[in-house]
Amino acid sequence: MERAVFRHLVVYGEPGSGKMSLVDLLKDTDQRSIVVTLEETFDSKNLVGTYVCNETGEFVFKKGPLTVAAEEGMWLVLRGVEQAPPDLLSFLLPLVQDNQLEVSSTFSIKPKLGFRMIAICQGDPSDEHLQPLKTTSVAPFLAELSAVTLKPLEGREDFKEILQTKFPYLTSIPWLANFVLEAKDFLDSKLASFKGQLLDHKPFSVKQLFRVCQRINSILSSIVDLEHPGSLFLSSATARDILTDMVDVFLAYLYDKRIKTILVSALVVEVFNPACLQNSQTQIDPQELVDYLLEQTRDFGISQHSHYFGRAKPVEIANPEVQSEDFVFTSTTLRLVEQVSVALEHHESVLLVGETGTGKTTAVQELAKLRGKRLHVFNLNQNTDSSDLLGGFKPVDIKFLMKPTYGLFLGLFRRLFPADKNRTFLELAQ
Repeated sequence: MERAVFRHLVVYGEPGSGKMSLVDLLKDTDQRSIVVTLEETFDSKNLVGTYVCNETGEFVFKKGPLTVAAEEGMWLVLRGVEQAPPDLLSFLLPLVQDNQLEVSSTFSIKPKLGFRMIAICQGDPSDEHLQPLKTTSVAPFLAELSAVTLKPLEGREDFKEILQTKFPYLTSIPWLANFVLEAKDFLDSKLASFKGQLLDHKPFSVKQLFRVCQRINSILSSIVDLEHPGSLFLSSATARDILTDMVDVFLAYLYDKRIKTILVSALVVEVFNPACLQNSQTQIDPQELVDYLLEQTRDFGISQHSHYFGRAKPVEIANPEVQSEDFVFTSTTLRLVEQVSVALEHHESVLLVGETGTGKTTAVQELAKLRGKRLHVFNLNQNTDSSDLLGGFKPVDIKFLMKPTYGLFLGLFRRLFPADKNRTFLELAQ
């Protein structure tokens, strides 16, 4: 590995296996890098650069990430190389072979010392979906790179050590940590049996597992004594919160209440309660948990300077806005706001899925108002471009630019000169 780092690399690995973490580890403390996510529509111009219009309306050449990284001796990390079009990787082949890229007859790229290209490929080289990469024009490009393959994180010997370092409160209770791992595998296998009834399901990722562990670790941080963890007895409320967080991360995407009820009940009866019985802990009634998850109204409180929803921690706000009088916290809305609040508490991204008009945007707007946060709602469609989100230059009619000045001129002229005597001039100015 130490010898290979001085060459261009391709890092293979399953999702969550630590590919980007490895790249960050290999970098020197002062080594800068540019990360680019490739896709099927990616073009060589996106890497090299192209001519764009500046503020004055002049077309100037804007360097792309490849040009910037090569000229400044930076690392260029290409994520999703398995999705890149073959033409793009064929275009980059001379750069990894001869350390030089002839873009045109007048422009070439000669990398500065320190430049490295690192391709990130999701999957194992032996995977079937990656076999086409070895038989197409992409193969010569990959052959020039030093290959590093990362094993799935859960199958590595140091996986438990990683969990102990990241989640000390959870791993201080061995039976609970084992339950989390068993629950993930159990739900994976159960969901596979409903494959024909689900629109989409893929095995849970390590990131989802870590998300569950982080939530449970946060719950236990206030009640676990790391010096004497074995003496902890989980209350029914704590056990319910742990299972609720697990269901939110693993099963919240399920729309079918019947399937969710079956899975939650099976998780409690076949995995959680047996673990509690073996470790002298309180068992949970599966029907009560299902009713709590799907039907029960959450407690909430809103005051002048703080608010809370369900199991989410109270949030104190310096300058909150007043709650909307026309917004009603129904049972369904409270469960949704609780889920979003817990996700925000752990700095997680949120995807809300539902029919139009069910109150997804309204609930988020109300929560943002209570927290005193500015919220910008942007409606996406098939014609939305990246420049609509990030901004960009586009041609503007000079009339729109001069209209404010024109209005000021007419107002000032009428105040300084008689309008009757200058009617002819004003008519021409119109």
